[in-house]
Amino acid sequence: MIRELVLVSGDLSESPWFASRTPPIPPLPEGIAVGRATSKADAELFVRGPITRELATTRLADGDTCSFVVKQGTGLIAQMWVTEKPRFIEWIGCTVKPPDDHVHLYNAWVEPEFRGLGLQWVLAALSCGDVVARGKHRICAGVERKEYPPFARKYAAMTLGVISAYGSIWALRIFGMTATMSAGPPRSLEKASEAARRIFARGRERSPCA
Repeated sequence: MIRELVLVSGDLSESPWFASRTPPIPPLPEGIAVGRATSKADAELFVRGPITRELATTRLADGDTCSFVVKQGTGLIAQMWVTEKPRFIEWIGCTVKPPDDHVHLYNAWVEPEFRGLGLQWVLAALSCGDVVARGKHRICAGVERKEYPPFARKYAAMTLGVISAYGSIWALRIFGMTATMSAGPPRSLEKASEAARRIFARGRERSPCA
């Protein structure tokens, strides 16, 4: 199996909300609340999802934070991690190091039952707020090539920032082994990037905070 992780980055300081340090968060469905895990004590939240309590404890102790969504009576239903350090990305099979002065948004997950409610974009907004709280303004992330156009458009439409590709990682998995290779940004995504820039510009023009 061959997979490609497109590496993307954005500058939050270009966003109209940046001066207030409060990114716009989409409306939450009834019975759903959000929060941030910032200390080892918060690892007790991670009884559901792909991240174990033990791994959450390690990450939080190492300075990572996690934006999360909980549903009353259910518990944790979505999460997105934030780090300034190299982290191993399981589905591509290698470690991704954030560029200098960038904060990496990674391991986004939504419980399958609750997908389609826009919770990924709630997490994105919360995580951008987390980045700003760290005193940073540049973000990076990794997405599959087919996900890049809607990903870039949504970030732009939410005025979270203009996302652009800066590289990619190819992974070949065969006989249980994974080989990876770094490459430049896919030129085929330039049209999607330009469309996102136009959407973002319109959002800035409409924003009373610009």
